[in-house]
Amino acid sequence: MGGAQYGKGVGMEKRMNAGMKARTSAWRRAVFSGVVLTLAASALAKPAPWYRWSSKLSGQTVCSQHSPGDGWEKSGGPFRDARCEKRGVPTG
Repeated sequence: MGGAQYGKGVGMEKRMNAGMKARTSAWRRAVFSGVVLTLAASALAKPAPWYRWSSKLSGQTVCSQHSPGDGWEKSGGPFRDARCEKRGVPTG
């Protein structure tokens, strides 16, 4: 009686382990695919252009790829370098 129950339990345990392996394998494939897609997208990304920004309060200018905040307005660009000297859009 005890042996028959043990035999059924072993078969169920094997089936459960096989199901867990299949889920783990699918999870690994999904993670691997996500990593590959992220790397491919970043490899195709191009650098952002630089712009000259002027302070509305003091007239001071800075070169940045994005607005330094409220109180600044775009006064030149786009530029290819961080000194805002080379006009144009950067190429990959």
